[in-house]
Amino acid sequence: MKEMQEYQLVCRLCRETTVVKADPDDIRKWGTGTLIQDALPYLPKGHRELLMSATCDSCWQELFPPMDD
Repeated sequence: MKEMQEYQLVCRLCRETTVVKADPDDIRKWGTGTLIQDALPYLPKGHRELLMSATCDSCWQELFPPMDD
């Protein structure tokens, strides 16, 4: 079983804090060039976006709402 660590991430827009649990080895893999979806596939895409851009899923949805066909 992987050793998970808690990371407290703050959205740069709404300032809400989200706790994300991830394996530090996987964080390092991402930091050294592995695509985030490959390094951290077990995280929801909203948490991966928060790691990459410091933007929570709610704020991301407001910035980029789904487009209607």
